[in-house]
Amino acid sequence: MHYKVRVALVSTRPRKYPEMAIQAIGMEGIFNVIVAAEDIQRGKLDLEMFVYAAQLQQFIPERCIVFDNSNQTVEAAHDARMKCIVVASKHAVYEL
Repeated sequence: MHYKVRVALVSTRPRKYPEMAIQAIGMEGIFNVIVAAEDIQRGKLDLEMFVYAAQLQQFIPERCIVFDNSNQTVEAAHDARMKCIVVASKHAVYEL
């Protein structure tokens, strides 16, 4: 599939896990970039993963949007100067 919107998947897990999940749900070809644990030094709660994904796609961070469900990810996305859309789950809306 080809879309005008470029999509990156960022995971703190080793690459084989997100790749298996993508295949299991039939989403091969959706993600232009996959950033996994092997690609970074710090982790998802740090802005490094998000900035690296943006660099791989040749985007400035301000042109990127992060989707996640944790407070720490919101902070990391904002530290990277990215927008963040929070999917409410176990956290109350006011905590996000």
